[in-house]
Amino acid sequence: MKRTPIDPELLRDRLAAEQGKQYWRSLDELAGDPAVTAMLQREFPDGAANFTDAVSRRRFLMLMGASIALAGATGCRPPTGTIRARTRGLENQIPGKSLFYATSMTIAGYATGLLVESNDGRPTKIEGNPQHPASQGGTSAIHQASVLGLYDPDRSQSVSFRQQSRPWNDLVELLRRRLADSKGAGVAILTDTVSSPTLAAQIDAFLKDYPQARWYHHEPANSDNALIGSELAFGKIVHSYAKLDDADVIVSLGANFLGEGPAQLVHSRAFAKRRRQNGNEVGGKRGMNRLYAIETDLTITGANADHRLALKPSAIETFARALASKLGLPVEAEKLDDTQAKFVEAVANDLKARPKGSTVVLVGDSQPAAVHAIGHAINALLGNAGTTVVYTDPVLPNVTPAVPKFTQFVDSLAAGDIDTLFVIASNPAYSAPVDLDVARLLGDELKKPAAKRKSKKEWLAVHMGLYFDETARLCHWHVPQSHFLETWSDATAYDGTANIVQPLIAPLYDSKSPHDLFAALTRRESDYDNRSALDLVRDKWKNLSEDAWAKALHDGVIPETAAKPITVTLNANELFSKPAMKPTRASSKGIELAFAVEPGVFDGQFANNGWLQEWPRPLTRLTWDNALMISPATAEKLQIGTKFLSFKSGGEHGEQMADVVLIKSEKLTLEAAIWVVPGHADDAVTLHLGYGRERAGKVGSKLGFNAYKLRKSNASWFVDGVELSKTVRSFSLACVQGHTSMEGRDVVRSGTLEEYKKHPDFATAHDQHPGFVEKDGRKIPLNLYPKEHHYTGYRWGMAIDLSACTGCGSCVVACQAENNSPVIGKEQVARGREMHWLRIDRYFATGNKKEKPTDPLAVHFQPVMCQHCEAAPCELVCPVEATVHGDEGTNDMVYNRCVGTRYCANNCPYKVRRFNFMSYTDYDTPSLKMVYNPEVTVRTRGVIEKCTFCIQRVSYARIEAAKEAMDELDLPLEKRTRRDTNGPDGQPRRHDDKEVPLIRDGEVLSACQTACPADAIVFGDLNDKKSRVHAMHGSTLSYSLLGELGTRPRVAYLAELRNPNPALEAK
Repeated sequence: MKRTPIDPELLRDRLAAEQGKQYWRSLDELAGDPAVTAMLQREFPDGAANFTDAVSRRRFLMLMGASIALAGATGCRPPTGTIRARTRGLENQIPGKSLFYATSMTIAGYATGLLVESNDGRPTKIEGNPQHPASQGGTSAIHQASVLGLYDPDRSQSVSFRQQSRPWNDLVELLRRRLADSKGAGVAILTDTVSSPTLAAQIDAFLKDYPQARWYHHEPANSDNALIGSELAFGKIVHSYAKLDDADVIVSLGANFLGEGPAQLVHSRAFAKRRRQNGNEVGGKRGMNRLYAIETDLTITGANADHRLALKPSAIETFARALASKLGLPVEAEKLDDTQAKFVEAVANDLKARPKGSTVVLVGDSQPAAVHAIGHAINALLGNAGTTVVYTDPVLPNVTPAVPKFTQFVDSLAAGDIDTLFVIASNPAYSAPVDLDVARLLGDELKKPAAKRKSKKEWLAVHMGLYFDETARLCHWHVPQSHFLETWSDATAYDGTANIVQPLIAPLYDSKSPHDLFAALTRRESDYDNRSALDLVRDKWKNLSEDAWAKALHDGVIPETAAKPITVTLNANELFSKPAMKPTRASSKGIELAFAVEPGVFDGQFANNGWLQEWPRPLTRLTWDNALMISPATAEKLQIGTKFLSFKSGGEHGEQMADVVLIKSEKLTLEAAIWVVPGHADDAVTLHLGYGRERAGKVGSKLGFNAYKLRKSNASWFVDGVELSKTVRSFSLACVQGHTSMEGRDVVRSGTLEEYKKHPDFATAHDQHPGFVEKDGRKIPLNLYPKEHHYTGYRWGMAIDLSACTGCGSCVVACQAENNSPVIGKEQVARGREMHWLRIDRYFATGNKKEKPTDPLAVHFQPVMCQHCEAAPCELVCPVEATVHGDEGTNDMVYNRCVGTRYCANNCPYKVRRFNFMSYTDYDTPSLKMVYNPEVTVRTRGVIEKCTFCIQRVSYARIEAAKEAMDELDLPLEKRTRRDTNGPDGQPRRHDDKEVPLIRDGEVLSACQTACPADAIVFGDLNDKKSRVHAMHGSTLSYSLLGELGTRPRVAYLAELRNPNPALEAK
């Protein structure tokens, strides 16, 4: 069927004709295109029947990357050292039983505590560390996928000189001779942001040995503006972080605090805690919080806001000044338009009405330093310092703004003052500001003979990194860097808390850590240090006793290392009289371009991770590429939305053909595909960093568009005066944002806090129920299904609180890691063959407004997995009984029976079943088995798969409970802790005439549940009336997804609540 272009006037007329709030997934669905409707009603996308595609081994390995092509089995070994014979096994080590170890992962200089599952010496799964202040049990998608990076076959595997393998000792001897008489003259060290106290001490010791050497750092996702802003406000650089537990009102000025940053997980948990229903209360004793978000791009934070204002980047500073002025600060402010003025008025009145210390203003790293200073001033005025905002001295070593320091490095490089360069865990040839032209400078130095150099010495560049990347190509020597799961170290969290990074496996390749490099080059007494990373870290923390050291390793936290809060003083009159605080008016010419870190690949360092590439981004639902984000109104004005919205070969089942535009910023140009995002600010576009890599690896190279080609040192986060022009090209994007149409059903349900107080049952008030007939005074339901089965044992179920869910997507990657779900590649995703067992549906909610109908009033997220229906439609149609009902109510898959008819997928109303169109398993190569969770069956081609409620975890808990119950048989009944009394009248539950051993509530946690930083997912026994999941199922907000179909799902959803300001509610 021929597609018709989308007419913006048609969108306005359709919404104006509707009554109340409307939910829609995409502009096509909103327009009601018949071609789209027909496409969505097809059970499978075009070409889905052909599952016998031939895939070459080369293409297969390229797509899968580390998902299957792993290092040799020699990696599963303990570190080398002296051995001692033993005749008995280790006390805590049982073959086949996994162990957990505490460690941490560092991103942009800040650490997050993790617990890593190890199966027979092989790390397989990442969990959050509940005792670590930056995790509190949660993880992000990047953390979940980090274990895949360990096994990446594209990692560098040996020390090399000009891409030829050489021994490590050759490099060490060369460097020692070169440094012996120079005292560091011409030596430069370039690192990323260093979090390790031990490594910082090593570098300081190196600089003492070689006093003329210089240390620089390069961090693309830097917080320079925050540092400079604090110095403006307080006269010195200070570190600050928010405590959202006590914040009744949160104002976000371009701060995506729920989607990124070192305290992202903590903020998510604290924010969700104040949104959650608990009994008759919402948000605890202090009530529900309220969030205002002012931002350019649609972010996780903006999507969860009670009120959101979309502004182009330069206008956010104008808004901040107007808000500060309205609150009474002596700041120069411009006049706003009516919409913005109303928003400022409402926010200011709300802040002033709250008690001192109960609000907080957060400012994003991308905002100018002046906005950060304004944020500090507002927080000081509202009495938030010391309550909802904590100030400390800098918690990281060598804290200075990164870009000015890096510019000094480039100037020295260009002047020929550097002849020996160490680049450690940094890739400036790819990610440096384009105006500094670092790649060309490094290339020129590589070719320049010694006679033409200022020092007359041969140029020597040494690169240490996980990959032979864009910068490694321009250096003489390359040293493979050990993964954080392979080496000892230490790290610092956002609040200053230190922890030990301990390895779980010996290095898979001939890799080294930065500790090894500086230990080999730094003198200690009469000789070089040469101590191991463990010895160095232990020496750094030698004040810890052996017991304290063991506890720090066990807990993943070194106690009493958090930075002490300090008292800061801010003089508003003095602050706003500074020249740096004067308004900077942006040019009205052209469009403003904003840069943002990518949710999956971050600044590009995770580009070769297949799990992250195929992870649907929370707001756009894109995979495998980035795109230029633009609002519908701006796309319409530039006439680049029509083709984008109309010509689709695969529609929203996968492939999206997007217009390619030419971006011009002064003399810089870049072509990029357009992606229309409802809710994006007008007259602005956003491009995420991290794509366009040339040497990321087989998985991550040549994907997307390189935003660094437009990023300059004086405009790190946004630039104005940008011109966009449409080209004749189109670009294929793989998107999973619309699996099916809502067809008018109440799939996602939401309401306001006031509506809930007036009508606590609003979520189910209009539910449809089967009719009944009266017979002999009894009401008999008109239901063809048999009566509900009574489960005498366990009855597993799940509940998802939509008020708590932020849509971050960590659960999606956690499910993939736990259940051996494959990576299938962009081409297969574009054909609608994604394999994730759990998806997060994103909905836009729009009122019947005429002017800008595509500006959503709200965005809602809904995690959807197999609902484990009591009356499961899939079970009725399977001809071989491959999908059956378990004894404890779960909908189980018997993979060996499945013949791939896909009748079950056709009959599933939730569309959560996945079909293996290809074979992803190599049964002949032992090394390929290292990636898999040994507790989960690896599926083959032609087999359906779907969520199992992590049945392997249920089985493990059942076995452990039974073992403990056996050990307690000799105890009196009243002392048996594993005796289940959740049966009738408080008697033990029985199954097959045997007592069921007690599995306590909370002992079985699904993979998605443990990953969720907001604690939005709860799993447990519905027969246990004291369990959390039973209480949530009984909530007045609880409803079933498509419950009117009579499938009786085991997953309950709690309707989402928002807390809007009455002064800003849409009329």
